[in-house]
Parts: sequence; C-alpha cells; structure tokens
Amino acid sequence: VVLKESQLGIIPEIKNNHKNLLILLTDGNLKRASTTLGQMVYRADRNILERLGVEKVPSVITQEGERLRVEEIVVN
Repeated sequence: VVLKESQLGIIPEIKNNHKNLLILLTDGNLKRASTTLGQMVYRADRNILERLGVEKVPSVITQEGERLRVEEIVVN
C-alpha cells in the first residue's frame, strides 16, 4: 500500500481485503506511522513510485503472475 501519512485511517479497511501489507509512505513521519499501525512503515521516494507505476495515492499494489497491478483507492 502506498499512501500519505494523513491517509493512514484507510489501512484497517484495506486489511479486510489484503493480508501481509507492506506500507510505503510518500510523506510524513515514518516512526509515528509505524507506532500508529503497529508495524514497520517504509519511505516511498520518487524512484520507487516510478518503478512501481504509482501515479496517485493511496494505491494498493498486488502481484498477478509476473505483473504488478496498481489500484488507486478512492478516499471520501
């Protein structure tokens, strides 16, 4: 999952549909986000976003065979 720190509130909803989440933040405080979620959170820099094909956040990335699928999540 790739998102901003301000979007951490959607993680419980995403966990309902996906297991073993790896969370990448585009901005914000990694330590605070890790504490809030109770798991490690990693930084997603521009190079990572380009390599994964992420254009907008929040996005969920899943693997389908040898390909990655990037799904943008609509936040209300």
